[in-house]
Amino acid sequence: MPVAEHLLALDVYHVMFVMARLGVMIMMIPGLSAPYVSTRLRLGLAMAFSILVLPLLAPFLPPQPETVPQMFLLVAGEVTVGVFVWIVLQMLVGASHLAGTVIGFTSGMANAMTFDPISEQQSAMVVGFLANIAILLLFVTDLHHLVFQAVVNSYTLFAPGQPLLTGDIMRLSSEVVDRSFMMGIQMAAPFLFGSLIFQSGLGLMARLMPQMNVFFVALPLQLLLSLALFGLIIPPVMMVFLTFFRDGLLVFLLPE
Repeated sequence: MPVAEHLLALDVYHVMFVMARLGVMIMMIPGLSAPYVSTRLRLGLAMAFSILVLPLLAPFLPPQPETVPQMFLLVAGEVTVGVFVWIVLQMLVGASHLAGTVIGFTSGMANAMTFDPISEQQSAMVVGFLANIAILLLFVTDLHHLVFQAVVNSYTLFAPGQPLLTGDIMRLSSEVVDRSFMMGIQMAAPFLFGSLIFQSGLGLMARLMPQMNVFFVALPLQLLLSLALFGLIIPPVMMVFLTFFRDGLLVFLLPE
């Protein structure tokens, strides 16, 4: 094979090999994985990003295998790592979904359903609002740059062609799930505390004034107070979420 053809085949192999991991993560990254984002656009972005970072990742890439089974095993390992990083990102963003669900149930807004363009299904309005504003803030604050950097730095944690660290993957996954659940509850904590006080006050009023229709009075008042509280806490709550998301990516950002 001529030298030019050999180099061309090698570059195509390297680009496709890098895209096996980065393509999964780019296509499934929060904000770009929404169904309303064109698949062709995501594929083009994944290809362009793979070509862009190829010179940086060249020292980590293994030589081209000589057999098809070896090639299949290498690509399968890269896809597995890409799916793992995507799951970590989704679990970090999932804290906002949990917070929205808890807020919806405690504020009486769980029945206010709307179409969620991200998941293309009906969901509570609070859940969709928090999810959309979380994705928006990730791009506004340039945290998506940190996501791309974490994606590239994953090659220092999971070297291509090396056995997968299944124990570390399972441990990290469980830790991220635990932190995401706690963050979702913490984001909804003001509503949990306010709901406890509100429901206790209603119970006391029902005992003092049995003739009052508690359910007729409670729902409008609960919605009014919940909306007021929601408007007050949304800025600090989203700042806490952005800090949590940034800290969750630090595991992939190793020092040079």
